[in-house]
Amino acid sequence: MRGLSDPFHPSTNPAGYLVLLVAENKLSWPLLKAKMEKVGEIPDWVSGYGDLRGEDNFRTQVAKMMEKSFIGAPVDKECIVAQAGAGSLIDTLCWCVAEEGDVCIIPAPMYSAFQNDLYARARIRMKVAHTKHPEYKITREVLEESYQSSMKEGGTPKILLICNPCNPTGLIYDEETLEMCVRWCAEKNMHFISDEIYGNSIFPDVKFTSVAKVCRRLNAGPSKGSDESNYLGNQVHIVSGFSKDFGISGMRVGTLFSHNRDLLSAANNLTYFQAVSNHTQWILSQCLADEQFLQNYISDVQRRLYVCYKGLEEALAAIDVPLTPAQGTLMAWADFRKYLPELTWEGEKQLWLELFDKAKILFTTGKSCQSEVPGFFRICYAWPKATDEDPAIAMKELKSRLIKHFAGAKK
Repeated sequence: MRGLSDPFHPSTNPAGYLVLLVAENKLSWPLLKAKMEKVGEIPDWVSGYGDLRGEDNFRTQVAKMMEKSFIGAPVDKECIVAQAGAGSLIDTLCWCVAEEGDVCIIPAPMYSAFQNDLYARARIRMKVAHTKHPEYKITREVLEESYQSSMKEGGTPKILLICNPCNPTGLIYDEETLEMCVRWCAEKNMHFISDEIYGNSIFPDVKFTSVAKVCRRLNAGPSKGSDESNYLGNQVHIVSGFSKDFGISGMRVGTLFSHNRDLLSAANNLTYFQAVSNHTQWILSQCLADEQFLQNYISDVQRRLYVCYKGLEEALAAIDVPLTPAQGTLMAWADFRKYLPELTWEGEKQLWLELFDKAKILFTTGKSCQSEVPGFFRICYAWPKATDEDPAIAMKELKSRLIKHFAGAKK
């Protein structure tokens, strides 16, 4: 791809492409890399077979990190399964809880690769539930409309899948919305998958509520028929990983947290085909065990993300483009409708190509994110590589290019 082979760099390639469609976090890798280089001598056990669902100490450290950072509820290491990426786990979940031809409902705008995660192997069909601009709130009415439409089309919805914090809008679903989703899925006898891979990629002082915390409030306690070992029940599952919060998408580490013992057993078996390497597990275990480092690292990531987001906000304000007010993730949702040559999907494509060819800017199109209307773009602001001195340097370059490109454009 032309853009990826000629990326912008503030000093070595200032005229390169601003590739702002890759959901990678390049902001704090130097800090994590330095820690990894100091963890010590590689132990001999990493060269052999191990527990394919995840080595014991790795699952222990992951459970502790999740519990203390974004889950906010007890996490048992025996309820954790690790695989080679969050996408692998969504594929595994679809394979385990649904049959070929069944339907997964996903609120939109949405992460474009979910469709492949559902269909490539498990052959689960996607049904989009369009939420409304500008709040993009998931409501019972939105879900019910998609459910009934699927049934009329001959497909039975078995899964509700959300991304929280949301890719591409950067919004965080509140506790009331999550509770509604949990109750609605229970009524429909559906599985609820909460993809919380951006759980620690939130802005400073922003509150994130995991669906685990909601389920614990609803289910845990002697009078509620559940305890700390199974408060998620059998139909709520949380997917997360290290690609986004820790910026190591190339290491391929995803995690599943579930209290469904039969599902965990099936996932453990399937992990044979997509296990995380022992060496990767070992090195991450060493990093996670250092609680002071972990706390500092997460704080640094959140601070840098916010600086970059504010830089993006400033860049778009310079050309009067509205931005959905984000609360986290690595991306934001921008409304370029005023600059479309025509308010159609073809008009969106024309603007996208124009920005690519003339300004060397690459965004993700709204159409690929299942936007209900043309003219929106997803912008990943944590990539390309920033500098320690100025995390938002790419956003400053974006501002300059946008102003130059749209100078004289009709308002």
